[in-house]
Amino acid sequence: DAAPPLTDGTVPPTDGTVLPADAAPRSTDGAPPSTDATPPPADGGVAAPPEPPDTNSPSSAGPGVGHGGLDIAANAGFAGTLFYNHRHVAGEPSVSGMILVAPTGTHGSGVPPDDTVVTINGVPLVHANLAASARYFIVDPAGQQPVLGSDGFLHVSAASASTDASRDLNLACPFALAATLTPRPGALPEGTGQIQLAWPAGSLPVQARDYSAFGLMAPSVTLRGFELATQVLSFISNSQPVAPDATGAIVPLRATTASGYAVDVSFPGIFFVDGETAGVCGRIQPFVYSK
Repeated sequence: DAAPPLTDGTVPPTDGTVLPADAAPRSTDGAPPSTDATPPPADGGVAAPPEPPDTNSPSSAGPGVGHGGLDIAANAGFAGTLFYNHRHVAGEPSVSGMILVAPTGTHGSGVPPDDTVVTINGVPLVHANLAASARYFIVDPAGQQPVLGSDGFLHVSAASASTDASRDLNLACPFALAATLTPRPGALPEGTGQIQLAWPAGSLPVQARDYSAFGLMAPSVTLRGFELATQVLSFISNSQPVAPDATGAIVPLRATTASGYAVDVSFPGIFFVDGETAGVCGRIQPFVYSK
């Protein structure tokens, strides 16, 4: 028999196995913890704030403040990942992605109680603008933004006071890439046609198995036009997939009327599954250039 879907369009493993916490490597990125993995800007460039914390600890799930009864699928959005970006621009959330909440046993198709409150690191989420939005939650781009705590986790919580139903999902966020960029972030030398990124072998997290059925996608690099004065993005290029064992990428530049570029490296951490609750914290690392 076909396995019931965890979220719309995704199915759990056909063998019914729940992956134990120790089945996934606790540290697979090979990069040491760092308060700032971003190279310093060249003269005249834009200095980047330090990267947020990360962790070697594994993800976990629990019943929450009530007695269980809800499940959280934090892989319901694009790329099957909750991406954290502490350098998000105006109009973008600090955590991008979508969360589905449903009563336990409904395999993602049930509707949670009307008073269900979903939070990330204590910040309440809002319903997504979808036909089935009663089940889907996102960070409000115009509202309060979740901040990654010193423990390096995204703590997702869903709870209903009227039914005492709840669920917690604690997602470990991966290390920042200790990337070297040529040319360095900052002012672009005249005639620059591409940006080359390099990082140590083994820096990207490696999944314990194939989670593409859960919507999980490969790491990627994306070029965006960026207006430095207004912090507005003017275009987005096609994302360039990056293999987990890659040691770098080359990003061709394209014409833009914006005053600069942002090169985004996006990659998921280790995917976590506990029954019908699942998800992963990913990281977006933008590197900013001025023309």
